Amino acid sequence: MPEPRRKVLHLIDSYRLGGPGKTIINSARFIDEHRFEIQVASFAPEDERLNEFGRMVHSAGIRYHGLQETGRFDLSQARVLRELLLKEEFDILHTHGYKPDILGYLACRKAPGTRQVTTHHGWIENSATQKLFTRSAIALTRKMDGTVCVASHLMDRLPARVRDSWRSTLIHNALVLEDYVPSGHRATIRRNLGITDDADLIGVVGRLSLEKGCLEALDAFAELHRRVPGVHLAFIGEGPMEAELKSKLDGSGLGNKVHFTGHQSPVQPWLEALDLLLSPSRTEGLSNVLLEALAFRLPVVATRVGGNGEIIRDQVSGLLVEPLRPGLLAAGMEHVVTDPGAAREMAQTGQRTVRESFGFETRMRKMEAFYEAVLAGSRGEAGR
Repeated sequence: MPEPRRKVLHLIDSYRLGGPGKTIINSARFIDEHRFEIQVASFAPEDERLNEFGRMVHSAGIRYHGLQETGRFDLSQARVLRELLLKEEFDILHTHGYKPDILGYLACRKAPGTRQVTTHHGWIENSATQKLFTRSAIALTRKMDGTVCVASHLMDRLPARVRDSWRSTLIHNALVLEDYVPSGHRATIRRNLGITDDADLIGVVGRLSLEKGCLEALDAFAELHRRVPGVHLAFIGEGPMEAELKSKLDGSGLGNKVHFTGHQSPVQPWLEALDLLLSPSRTEGLSNVLLEALAFRLPVVATRVGGNGEIIRDQVSGLLVEPLRPGLLAAGMEHVVTDPGAAREMAQTGQRTVRESFGFETRMRKMEAFYEAVLAGSRGEAGR
């Protein structure tokens, strides 16, 4: 008699469709449906029109549970989550982020049939509070049934007893490659931005926040523009630093060369419109945006942080420079836009790397094996 399908609930604290959200949706698409069933939950805003992530889950045909977002850390949500786990008889709760990790742990303590797995996508540590959250998340892995890290440097920060046991594993982010093919939007997007066919458009894709290196990107672009006046820069995303970035532009003479597009979903048409991806981050987990850009055969200039070196071989599949160095970013971008032959060769190698090493089906076979290991392990070993 065949084994019953195991039920997995992914929980994330996001109403936007970012890298972790895409990974969750694609996990449901590519899991072995004979062995596992994936459902998805998130903390959703009261106004359902704002819940982009929930809409995308629904449109993918995945069962979705919206947990009311309260705007604060509300322990009563652990009770709501526990009731959902018990009602639906989930075998695994797979959490993503500080809040889901903690509430999930509290819920699973009173849902003995459910084991908890977390994925660490990377940590933001711009403030003392964020650093405390990071330390708490790392310490909590001692209590988890399983921990997935998307890059080697995240594994290195786990407690030794977790890192050196079967309860942790390294599984890189990945792409559904069929989702990254030209769609014919390049000319329209560039025309709407007022960019001619012969101008180079550089893109910074992601949240406009300190850890993403937005300030360094603007300084680097200003330096590049002095040497290559025809270039344009687009910030594709939204975030708390938008007003500061626009203020820096005042009086710079670059106002018509720097474009703020806001949040864009899907992002693929915008990648198609670019000539170069700039990733100036101060910290990263394993960047989905780098993978997406390489899938579109875009040249990439990125900082040597986090898992970027696990994707890019410097001067082979892209350019890597030290973080917080606008001059180095500018030099890297100048090399790309003034040597199209070398840029094209690096982009082709990068695309080949993604196709050979970062396909989603391979990722899911690793995840299924880890789920099986977690389900076979005893709760006593997990430290509860």
